[in-house]
Amino acid sequence: MAKNQGTKISWVRAKKNVTLILRLNNYPLAERESMKFLFTRKKNNAFTLVEILLVVLLIALCSMVVGYRFYRSMDRTALGISANRLSHTVRYARLLAAEHHKPCDLHIDMDDNSYWLTVRQAPEVVGKNPDKSEEDRPEEVVNNAYSKPDELEEKLRFVKAQIENEAAQTSGQVIISFHVDGSADAALVQIGSKEETYTILVRPWTAEAVLKAQAIDELPVDTIDLSGTGQF
Repeated sequence: MAKNQGTKISWVRAKKNVTLILRLNNYPLAERESMKFLFTRKKNNAFTLVEILLVVLLIALCSMVVGYRFYRSMDRTALGISANRLSHTVRYARLLAAEHHKPCDLHIDMDDNSYWLTVRQAPEVVGKNPDKSEEDRPEEVVNNAYSKPDELEEKLRFVKAQIENEAAQTSGQVIISFHVDGSADAALVQIGSKEETYTILVRPWTAEAVLKAQAIDELPVDTIDLSGTGQF
């Protein structure tokens, strides 16, 4: 009985194919060829080599775009972190000089992309040696929980540094001094990657650090309010 059912199914399929062929013969040749393609396409559902290559190419392009944006995001994050660390070092130098009466120097090595903070001997120590000026006091490198010698990330560099009354430098060493009266050398320091640059400005009269997410080439100038109104 099962054999008869299989024979019947085969006969029905053959009958449908014959009917389809007869119907196709009623159409012009061009239309018959296109219709044959449609019917035979259903029997072959596999992807061709060209289709697979196109899909692989699209995936590769999407991966490149995502990877490039991720790479830029990582650089931007590293640049922001390094600029903030240097800005905190400047604020700590101001604190040591103004509140703890310890004159400080911020050393920036443009070639090694490193920086560190030093303090000079306290005034009472210098009092025992009256011939020594503030600049001649022995210096000590600060290395504690708040400030320590540091280096920029591998992909970052010091673009430019400048202090008042001196030309801008792109190499060598720059020293920014912080004094016990709360003032400092007017200075700017630029940290950059391949595409972006941050600038740390040191205000001369207040020794404050100002961080800007852009390249600034002019030294900061403090404005004093002599009227007492608090407006500048």
